[in-house]
Amino acid sequence: MDDDGHGTHVSGIAASNGNIKGVAPESNLISVKALDSSGSGHVSDVVKGVEYCVNNSDKYNVSVISMSIGGS
Repeated sequence: MDDDGHGTHVSGIAASNGNIKGVAPESNLISVKALDSSGSGHVSDVVKGVEYCVNNSDKYNVSVISMSIGGS
């Protein structure tokens, strides 16, 4: 679940395929949630998310990982 809407926004820029086209409209997406609803979490959780994508790259045909992470 995208608690904040930012991931949904970024996904739309990448893969929209309606009246408005994204930069890769024929792409397929998977999402991996690594941070909580306030955007907080541990680096280890982000690492686990990346590892999940790498370990399942053949299963889901993962060729790109895009993350939007801020910090203080």
